[in-house]
Amino acid sequence: MEKLKKLFLYGLWLFAFFPLIPNKIKGLPVILLFTIALILFLTVKKYKFNVKKVAFYASLYLLYLLSLFFTTNFINIDKPLATRLSIIVFPLIFGLVGSSITEISKHQFQIFLSTYFIVSVVYCGLIVIYFYQLGFLSENVNINLYYSYLTNEMWYINQHPIYASMFIAIAVLFGLQLLFLVKKWIYKSGIFMGFIVLFAMLLFLSRKSVLLALILAVTVYMVYQIKSRKHKKYILFGIIAIGLLILAAPITQNRFKEVFNPKSYNKIENTNSTSIRFGIYKCAIENIMLKPIFGHGVGDVKNKLQSCYAKTSEVLLEDDHNSHNQYLSIWLCCGIVGLILYVGFLLFNFKKALQEKNILFFSLLLFFCILMLFENILERQSGVILFSLIVNFFAFITIQNHKNSFNFDKLN
Repeated sequence: MEKLKKLFLYGLWLFAFFPLIPNKIKGLPVILLFTIALILFLTVKKYKFNVKKVAFYASLYLLYLLSLFFTTNFINIDKPLATRLSIIVFPLIFGLVGSSITEISKHQFQIFLSTYFIVSVVYCGLIVIYFYQLGFLSENVNINLYYSYLTNEMWYINQHPIYASMFIAIAVLFGLQLLFLVKKWIYKSGIFMGFIVLFAMLLFLSRKSVLLALILAVTVYMVYQIKSRKHKKYILFGIIAIGLLILAAPITQNRFKEVFNPKSYNKIENTNSTSIRFGIYKCAIENIMLKPIFGHGVGDVKNKLQSCYAKTSEVLLEDDHNSHNQYLSIWLCCGIVGLILYVGFLLFNFKKALQEKNILFFSLLLFFCILMLFENILERQSGVILFSLIVNFFAFITIQNHKNSFNFDKLN
């Protein structure tokens, strides 16, 4: 039994290497952890499965299943359902081990945070090495070409810049937590050096949505953690300075200029990501209005969007775009009923994080919720696995000897 418990913890720890796991096999750690959890569950003789809690945390996937009643297109329906499986698998995993593993130590938690932080710094270094090998420093090539190499060619890791940036941003939040956990200055100095690497890569990848979400999440985290009003002012000034630096950086400057350029909202161009998103949102809202209450069903969303794209602009058809907004996507699929239930799910977790004074969980939730305004992170393996892992971990697991306790009450 004890060996199985340790094996489960090792399975959890494997997710600290998530940024380096090749995109094609990112689901393997989930399968491994579920297998261990199932064995643990079958080994325990007396155990009461918390159906209500598991069902609550798997509710979004249940909404997707219910939306099948409103779906008319069942061709390749397995693909969207399979990609989103983590939404239901992680509640099952933690529900299955509920009587065996209900807490981990502060030290174990710190090891996970440290490993993820270091792995993310290494990932940034690998991106630099890869781009150097491609000739980034010696040739005058469009940077978007290098972004495409990062997505499709980088040593089997193959990660889109949005999700690469998301991994790195989460590492920044983990690093902030580590700063308040470690005591020795040598460790704090190492974390600060890691921040420089992570922040430089975030600037280089230049994803507007990730940068915005991270700045807001870091602001909330630091304002909460810093008790002195004087220090809070310094922190706010520092964050504002970082924001200005981001806007001043040549790589990011052009991307943010798009947002304030009126032409972005008049004509869709393949070199203007803001114009593309504006066209996508118009199509999403147009289709939402056709079936606002119960939605089109998970199988019809893609076809509805593609049909609108074809009428709007050929540019929108080039890259098989989704709605680029998780809330609009859920509304398209499950109607306003589904959207209200999902927002309620998020608010419940925000409330719990506040009740437990768990600023890390609160900041991570805030980061994801802002990012969902611009990306369908629950419809890509790289996004849905991390989101589901983090939410369910803090919901089911207690961290002992931590000044911000992680003890969630049972759902009634």
